[in-house]
Amino acid sequence: MIYIFIQTNRVKIKELLSSFSKQAVELEVFIAPRPLPKKTMRFYTAFSKVEEGTKNHQSLIKLKSHKIISESEFDEEISKIEYFWKRSASV
Repeated sequence: MIYIFIQTNRVKIKELLSSFSKQAVELEVFIAPRPLPKKTMRFYTAFSKVEEGTKNHQSLIKLKSHKIISESEFDEEISKIEYFWKRSASV
């Protein structure tokens, strides 16, 4: 599995959320912190766990603001998020 951190705008995050579950294979996950009401985020971030070589992996590494992270860093960051959008494979 490959763990990816993404920083982009809200529109791109929403596009990725909608396309991710359609292309996801088993165990792939996409998590984006959800802004609280009346709070605007300057940059939107997301964390993803994908299989190497899948469609989701290819689409995420095409983004210019992505970074490969470790599994422990992924788990640590996910545990800090209180409200989030989450997409995974519909198995």
